[in-house]
Amino acid sequence: MIFNKYFIFGIIFTEILLLVGVRLIYWGSVNEIPFSDMADYIRWGQSFAVGDWMLEGQFWGGYKPPGVPLLYAGMFFLSGGFDLDHLRWMQLLIFVLCLAFLSWQLVRDSGSLLTGMLLILVVAFTKSSVFWSYKLGTETLSESMLYLSLGVVMWVSRESCNAYRYIVLALVTTFATFVRPNSLPLIGVLLLFPLISAFRLEKMRALRCLVTYILSVVFFWGPWVVRNYEYCGQFVPLSTQGPYTFLWELGDVNLTDSVGRKVSVHVNQLQAEAPKKFANDCQASQHAMVLVKYWIQENIKNYPELVIRRLGRFVTERQIDLTSISRTQLHPLLDVLLFDKGEGQIVFATVIALALSFFYTWVRIISISLAASLIFSALFLGDARMFEPYIPLFLFVGLAPIIPLWQWIQRRSHII
Repeated sequence: MIFNKYFIFGIIFTEILLLVGVRLIYWGSVNEIPFSDMADYIRWGQSFAVGDWMLEGQFWGGYKPPGVPLLYAGMFFLSGGFDLDHLRWMQLLIFVLCLAFLSWQLVRDSGSLLTGMLLILVVAFTKSSVFWSYKLGTETLSESMLYLSLGVVMWVSRESCNAYRYIVLALVTTFATFVRPNSLPLIGVLLLFPLISAFRLEKMRALRCLVTYILSVVFFWGPWVVRNYEYCGQFVPLSTQGPYTFLWELGDVNLTDSVGRKVSVHVNQLQAEAPKKFANDCQASQHAMVLVKYWIQENIKNYPELVIRRLGRFVTERQIDLTSISRTQLHPLLDVLLFDKGEGQIVFATVIALALSFFYTWVRIISISLAASLIFSALFLGDARMFEPYIPLFLFVGLAPIIPLWQWIQRRSHII
């Protein structure tokens, strides 16, 4: 069945209204002041909005990646103030636009309206996505950038020898990494899909596209590297947060330093003492990274087990630190309608992804991108929150067999 494009847009728009409605119902039932890293992102955004790029007077001026503060700074600038309600609405608008773009690209790639409809419905009723939509932090924006990155690579792949499209892909994947570092693998992984097709068509044009992409990533990333160098006099590609995230998962750490001394430390202690011991957080981060290296050297044989445990926590853990709002019980009505991650669903979705990846390019793009980001997260970042933005896509892939089944039914009905 061939649908008019306006009909398709109408269906997607109706589903998006449903998605927004679900989130508004949830928003109306909760009230929470931004805490911890969320409050930090807002403060950074406020500073960036008034031109304070160096965060004068702040010790932790290199601690955060710049994506979320830059977006918030733009929102504050456009709204003419620091209103958190405006911020929440603009965050939702970005989310909706990115999701709609991916849905439209899926409709075009799969040849089925059902693909885009299914994605929006799954996202609309995924508990993790609804929960994080109220909070001002990385999760919703990371989910948005994931949708946008996947949509853009599908768009680029249709004209895989168009160098200008690679500039857009470089911008989107770089900014996705700026929002959350575990999107770093996407810079390389997503490039492969259109580039392989381009090399099959015309090697020289494909090579120009590759060079264009690399130079674009350097161009978009460079200003932040320069800013960090001016801030602390060191090469800091993204942020100084990495070693603390690693140590935070371990709790009290006992290790042996380079001269054989026994050292006992906790990440909270490290961060509390850092402003007293170091000139800036770049130096403090270097010290924390040394401790991480000592721990890895002593526990290298147990590291694979740690990675597997992290993957297990990604799937099973729902407890969110610091928040006063339940992650599992959102609203009496919504709790009946919403669905969440579970061991069975994730395993089933993984099997489906492996099977359908042999037949459908769009499934292959989604599956490989998710796998790369999750493996990267499990290797270097232990926080189960890292998995939250990926849950809707896992659930979507688990339901993906509905699409070829529906297409088969349509073909059979025409034959009959």
